[in-house]
Amino acid sequence: MKKASIRRIASEAGMSTGALRHYFSNQDELLLFIMEYFLARGKERSENKS
Repeated sequence: MKKASIRRIASEAGMSTGALRHYFSNQDELLLFIMEYFLARGKERSENKS
């Protein structure tokens, strides 16, 4: 998490930092979105295995 900067995430996603900031006003907002996204995906997977 310490290395999860806006610049690094934008680079990995193939986006500019400006484009990423259009959707997320700060790093905390972005990290919260990422955590919620992966929690939802995990929940979907576990429900589909039943």
